[in-house]
Amino acid sequence: MVSLFFSGGRVYNNYMRNSQTPGNGGDRMSDIQERPGTSRVARTAIFAALAAVLGLAGIYIPPLSVLTSFLWLLPLIVITLKEGLRGGLLSLTAAAVLIGLVASPLPALFLTLEYGGLALVYGMAFRRGYPLHRVLVAGVAVAVAGTILVFLLSMAVTGVGFGEITRQLDDMSRWTMDVYEQTGLTDLMLERGISREELADMVDSMAVLAISILPGIVLIGSVFTALMALLISRAILERLKIPVPEKLPPFSRWRMDWRLIWGFMLGLVLILAGSSLDLELVSIAGRNLVTVFAFIFGVAGFSIMVYFWQKAPRGIVRILMLVIGVAYFQITLYLLVFTGMFDLFFDYRRRYENIGGKSDGSNSQQ
Repeated sequence: MVSLFFSGGRVYNNYMRNSQTPGNGGDRMSDIQERPGTSRVARTAIFAALAAVLGLAGIYIPPLSVLTSFLWLLPLIVITLKEGLRGGLLSLTAAAVLIGLVASPLPALFLTLEYGGLALVYGMAFRRGYPLHRVLVAGVAVAVAGTILVFLLSMAVTGVGFGEITRQLDDMSRWTMDVYEQTGLTDLMLERGISREELADMVDSMAVLAISILPGIVLIGSVFTALMALLISRAILERLKIPVPEKLPPFSRWRMDWRLIWGFMLGLVLILAGSSLDLELVSIAGRNLVTVFAFIFGVAGFSIMVYFWQKAPRGIVRILMLVIGVAYFQITLYLLVFTGMFDLFFDYRRRYENIGGKSDGSNSQQ
């Protein structure tokens, strides 16, 4: 798949070189190549076809869909970068039509709505040379909007609403209890003083929690999609010798903006207000905010852990860090979240370097 994209990139570069070659008087082909409109249409068609092929590969070969979901954006990003928003829209429309004709209209529509806007935004951001953090913020916003739109549209098309999702989770709760019974886990819980009714309540509570934070999980997936699309597109555009914004700092130096703490605090306030005033929707909104920002702080905490892992001496110290992290995995997750949160104010890596630790020469991401 990647080699297919690079072959398309070589075709594009050949078109660019041909369009810049002076004509030879009576040579009609040279005269045609000098016309900007003709070469633009050809490039748009080539990259639309390339995007369609990559999109279709993900539809017909499901295991490849994780990869092609990002790769099919790349031709659209390149054509938007070089030809502007109009060229990107034409390529996106043509690719969607081709996918719809070969596969079916619905997958083409979902693929276009979920990822098409991301390609256009990244292409225009690269074209105008926006700073990397602005590119990522815009990409996250568009990815979230596209994911929500596809989610709502799919529920409308399939007729599956939140009530049906709730019923399915109830069935899953009963299935989980049956598995506990068959495997003997229920008897083990009884030995620990947990009755069957209490265990059933715990399973039901987990199902309710899963439903309530579903929007937050969708948002986290959108953030991941936008970030991965940015990293992959930058890497391939660099291979094609196309100027792109500055690189992300090493992962061990990632640091979040301190203002993110307000989003986490708002989530806590909404949870408390919803519980006090018996407003379930307010509580659900708060839980989703806390979930999203906890994930962000967890990523920041993991970055700090990677930093100190790199600074730790090889051998027993690293082995102990790994064993403790795996053995107390749940505690480690909470520790990562709180470490990332408090790093907004204490900047542990800078403090470590100020007291004698060696810097790796890169700057923190502010």
